[in-house]
Amino acid sequence: LEQAENYLDQWIIESLENRNYSAALTFFNEMEGLLRTTGRAEDAVDVGEQALELISMMGLNETIHHATTLQNVATANRVAGNIDKAQDMYIRAAEIYRYLGYKDSYQMASLYHNLSHIQQGKNQHSTALVYLETAMDIVSKLPESEAEIATTNVCMALSYMALEKLEEAENKLNEALAY
Repeated sequence: LEQAENYLDQWIIESLENRNYSAALTFFNEMEGLLRTTGRAEDAVDVGEQALELISMMGLNETIHHATTLQNVATANRVAGNIDKAQDMYIRAAEIYRYLGYKDSYQMASLYHNLSHIQQGKNQHSTALVYLETAMDIVSKLPESEAEIATTNVCMALSYMALEKLEEAENKLNEALAY
């Protein structure tokens, strides 16, 4: 991972120096994910903000690249504890996805999952279930989505348990285990 980070740093510098902004955007997004998954969420937020600045500079606002980067930076913010900012970014990404015709896409299902995590963290499990039901509606229609369906069932079970709806939780866990 350390070597990957060094390579990404080098590639970001080189791509910016060479004005290969598309490559730089890819490397920024990859670096954000690497930093987030290695426990450096604040650094991931900083890198994500640089990616969003690059999106704007490139004139890519309101594009799939913008929505994807917003979703990545929102996740970094969520992990860093910037819950309200993360939620705003997820909602903005959802607006862009809908505008671009991605309302029934894997990206939207993932976004709804992320919004449910925010609600679960706020102990708002009824609201989390609404987001998870929407995610389930989407992933159930996608090809080869059995793993996503199982994951959604597990997340739903967690909220049902928090709401002390144990029979519903058991049903969701059994559906997940069937996978």
